[in-house]
Amino acid sequence: MCDGPLSSIYCNGDILYLSWQFGLQESCPGDKLKVNEAQVLFNFARLKYPIKREDFENFCNANFEKFDYLVPYPIVPKTGNLHYTNEINNMKHLKLAIEINKRWNDLSKVFNQKLLLQPHLFPVRVVQDPFIIPGGRFNVYFYWDSYWIIKGLARARLCESSTFIVKNFISLINQYGYVPNSGHIQLSRRSQPPMLLHMIEEQFASCQNIEYDWLEAAAKEMEFWETNRTIKIDNHTMFLYRTQTNCPRPESFLADYNKGISSTDPRKVWRGISSACESGWDFSSRWISDNSTNTIQADRIVPVDLNVIMAKNYYILFELYNLFEMFDFAEVYKNKYEVLSNSIHELMWNENENSWFDFNLDIESQSNKFYISNLFPLLLPSMQQHANKTVDLVKNITRFDGGIPISLTPSTEQWDYPNTWAPTQHLFIQSLRATNNLILLEIAKTQSLKFIETVYNGVFNPPKGQNGTIWEKYDARSSNGTPGKGGEYIVQEGFGWTNGAVIDLIWQVRDEFPKRIIPKPRNNSLKRNTRKPAPRIDQNSLLMQWFVISVFLFVICCILIDNFIIVCLNFLVTFFTIIIECINYLLRLCESDPEYDRF
Repeated sequence: MCDGPLSSIYCNGDILYLSWQFGLQESCPGDKLKVNEAQVLFNFARLKYPIKREDFENFCNANFEKFDYLVPYPIVPKTGNLHYTNEINNMKHLKLAIEINKRWNDLSKVFNQKLLLQPHLFPVRVVQDPFIIPGGRFNVYFYWDSYWIIKGLARARLCESSTFIVKNFISLINQYGYVPNSGHIQLSRRSQPPMLLHMIEEQFASCQNIEYDWLEAAAKEMEFWETNRTIKIDNHTMFLYRTQTNCPRPESFLADYNKGISSTDPRKVWRGISSACESGWDFSSRWISDNSTNTIQADRIVPVDLNVIMAKNYYILFELYNLFEMFDFAEVYKNKYEVLSNSIHELMWNENENSWFDFNLDIESQSNKFYISNLFPLLLPSMQQHANKTVDLVKNITRFDGGIPISLTPSTEQWDYPNTWAPTQHLFIQSLRATNNLILLEIAKTQSLKFIETVYNGVFNPPKGQNGTIWEKYDARSSNGTPGKGGEYIVQEGFGWTNGAVIDLIWQVRDEFPKRIIPKPRNNSLKRNTRKPAPRIDQNSLLMQWFVISVFLFVICCILIDNFIIVCLNFLVTFFTIIIECINYLLRLCESDPEYDRF
């Protein structure tokens, strides 16, 4: 269900329905309530039915207002120069890294203080610390985007900013038990791929920063997924996306409403759509049974990547509890890791195809389609025995110039061929790098260079008619930086996770190029002299001046020394004179008769 504070205004109900019916959804309900929730609902109840557009518009103007939630929070110098760029040896990579550094300031935000003082008037989940937004239409914090954002920030040694993001998510878990999809209330009843522990691992590895209460919160999030997002298949407990929503998405209410009522089971359709959004892959042929979004069944697919993420989370908790010398807890999570990784192997590995596949609950067998996530199990230490078997498949899917496509299934959905996305591109490369196979390691390097080139061209050599910018997704068929297409909205620019993923890839390949000679910085005090230069002094004249000065100083020293000697002699004469006088006085006393007391 859609519930919680302000849900009857922003998540379901007649106000939301009428705003879409009258085409006012961009402005009503607004960014801020002018009065409290109860008063808004009371004012709406006073409207006469049937409600006319004019009356509803007047109601909206009287009860809501536009408000800018966010305040800029700059974190990088305007030049974009950060210390880590000194270690980037490829000049094109350096140019791109500096450009990305500059863009962090456009995406770095903090909530307006008014939201902290009056949170009941705003449809957002407020957090205390600054954060990085993805960009474009995504103008508040998002969950799984932040893993790649942290990757980029940590590589750039912007550790304070990456710490803020982790702390914000920890606070959300402590309040709600999980990390919501986004900071906006309309997206808060679902989560996203649970990447918090991956963020904590990166924070510790790059910034040497970790706190014990982070582990406690992360373990609490794991309990949420274990309780609400698992299913039993034979003897295996597997994870899947299955939201607790049974209504249209508030952010796409009318489209979802129409899809639902045109089906035999609207609630099933709405739950499937929301679950696909929770996966981060909204939308893809991966979740659709017959090329119609009316048949989205993300909650009926057991995804390879989600189970890999959860297994890796268990392994990270095992390592971190060992770090804190809490060995009993560490052993618990080690066992959970081993059980889940074994289930991934038994349920999802296909020996004939030399790959892993999603498991379809409706047909009770593996899916037979390729998605880039099929190979993510290579991230897990326990799967390394399969690395050699995947080489031919990997060679086949890495033939594209712009990067690895998200799938090999052409469709109009954005998470399908021919699009390539930074987060999945990065995870795929990391999967290859986690192996000891030399061929896969070389392919990982090649794919890193390909994707960096694609993003570079999108910024500095964009295709004709395109802006030079960083996109959320790209066309895998070309390295010219063409943005991807498809989906419910036009391609967005910014873009947080692309920035972070590319910075990390640039860092990983930095030693593949000859070392760059970095000139020593000039002393800022040596500024250009615009005055007329002084006349040049003859060398002989200069030597004569030094000779005269030296003689003069020598004479002065001699005089001072002579005076000093005379003073010392006078002092000694005076001293000995006083001593002699004292001796004479004592002698005279001894020669006189002593006087005694008379009795």
